[in-house]
Amino acid sequence: MSRKPALVVAIALLALTALPNGGSASTTNTRIISGPSGTIFTDSATFAFTSPEEGGFECRLDSRDWRDWTACSSPQTYSSLADGLHRFEVRALNRPHHPDPTPAVATFTVGTDTEPPQTTLTGGPSGTIAAATAIFSFESTEPGGFRCRLDSAESSAWAPCGSPRLYTGLADGPHSFEVTASDEAGNTDPTPAVTSFAVYTGPPKPVAGETLNLEAAEGNVQLLCPGEDSYARLVGFKQVPVGCLINTRHGTVDLTASKGSSGELQNADFWGGVFIATQDKGDNKEVELKLAGRRMCERRDSNGRPVATLSRRGNSGRKLWGSGKGDYSTSGSHGSATVRGTTWLVVDRCDASTLIKVIEGIVWVRDFVKDISLTLTAGQQYVAKAAIPRLNPDALP
Repeated sequence: MSRKPALVVAIALLALTALPNGGSASTTNTRIISGPSGTIFTDSATFAFTSPEEGGFECRLDSRDWRDWTACSSPQTYSSLADGLHRFEVRALNRPHHPDPTPAVATFTVGTDTEPPQTTLTGGPSGTIAAATAIFSFESTEPGGFRCRLDSAESSAWAPCGSPRLYTGLADGPHSFEVTASDEAGNTDPTPAVTSFAVYTGPPKPVAGETLNLEAAEGNVQLLCPGEDSYARLVGFKQVPVGCLINTRHGTVDLTASKGSSGELQNADFWGGVFIATQDKGDNKEVELKLAGRRMCERRDSNGRPVATLSRRGNSGRKLWGSGKGDYSTSGSHGSATVRGTTWLVVDRCDASTLIKVIEGIVWVRDFVKDISLTLTAGQQYVAKAAIPRLNPDALP
């Protein structure tokens, strides 16, 4: 009775070794000693392998089916491989032809496609942003990698990157971002995806025809804007609507205006007088500065109305100095000066004339009374005089 269990065990062992995948403890050492890995740029692959067993080898490629194992020998070559990922397996057989239960495995990628990938930007800033950081996202038509560069045309500026790509600490001003994709075969997109944007982290920009940016450069500058009842001192920076009355008799104001949709700005300093600053809506519109306030030589009658009086010097009326770059038109009572960037003076004098004087640059002058235009250069001046009343002989007694 005691011999039956031993007989059952022996029969079971014989049955196990007869199975197709039955194993022997000695068949455990199949090794691949050479072959491709990573990405190869050819459609053929050769593997060499070894084992201490002497029963031969079986190989299979790109399959998980046990029926695809076929006899093979080292080296084993495969040709006409399709582009993409491949998996090679090899197992040794011992003398009873039992296979290694742990085949050696190698994976590799074939990349013979020479068509470059296409790079696409899928996200990122445009126009002008009010932050010193920018983040970009991008994608490619094929798996592989990316290279990016910012604000450079140098080939050495390209650096590996991933999506999304973050940049910080950007300076105010224009910026350009480029990204190009490469596939696993090493083909690179010859037309990188490009985008441009600008950073502006300063005060809010003025809007053409709507707002102006003012800053007290020195002294005491007073403001009286539409809807307000009294002057208020300008301290530091302030964005104001067009049409404000600006008093710079005892100070200097820095005035910045927009040139419109281009986003460019124009800037000049004004001092020595009182004026109203306006600008029409649209692109490349002049900033119009109209002399205002009472002349220094004015007196008032019993009803509080201004009465102009002549002064000896004839130039002690209301005036305004200007210096800067941009399109400005300064108007007095009898003439105006249009500039594109210079230093100039306009004075409404008490002798019923308007003096226009150029310190540097060029000024285009308009005489309202004579209805003429002329050009002044540095060191020149012009006086536009009021019309002289003429007697009508027919009205004489």
